[in-house]
Amino acid sequence: MRKFSHCRCRLGGVGFDSRKSVIAGTNGRHRHSVLRFLLGCFVLGVSTLTSVEGAMRLVLQRVKSASVRVEGKTISSIGPGIMALVGLHEHDTEADLDYCCRKLLAAKLWANENGAQWRHGVKQKNLEVLLVSQFTLYGTLSKKNQPDYKLSMKAVQAQEMYSHFLTMVGKSYDETKVQDGIFGAMMDVELINDGPVTIVIDSDPQKQVDDEEEKADGSS
Repeated sequence: MRKFSHCRCRLGGVGFDSRKSVIAGTNGRHRHSVLRFLLGCFVLGVSTLTSVEGAMRLVLQRVKSASVRVEGKTISSIGPGIMALVGLHEHDTEADLDYCCRKLLAAKLWANENGAQWRHGVKQKNLEVLLVSQFTLYGTLSKKNQPDYKLSMKAVQAQEMYSHFLTMVGKSYDETKVQDGIFGAMMDVELINDGPVTIVIDSDPQKQVDDEEEKADGSS
């Protein structure tokens, strides 16, 4: 393991020695100023690490059945499988679509043939997928408690990205088993959540996906 030497520094007449782990100086006001400065740096660093500049969002629900109706007419329906709400952030790219597609189809929400829980995904179980676009996943409440959707991708670009994601999921699995609603329409979504089981996925294109987790056998 790499060893680091101690450090000493001075700021505004106040010294810091890592070996002593104290802030040295004769002026108490200076010590308090440096402490506030260091605390501010720490908070800024934590907020930078924990904030997400932009991420595609999926809400996966394991269902026994699900359907979408528009103006009283059933547009699509599935039996057992996954119903996924799809939210696009204004900064999403092709990499976000690819990440979420792989995670959606790799999510192990079912037991295997031996009864071991969380071992199989839709591919192994030969189940169906229903995708529903939902820009409100990136909604926030204003001071007046009114929804604000400024983080959501704008409609024209979002429709193109969503259509691309729908095609991507179909080609990665089976187009006959992937259904969706109508982008931008007022939809009545009905489902029977099996469990209930609900998983939220935020895209992270930089993260390497373990190929072993995506193997079709899902055995362990």
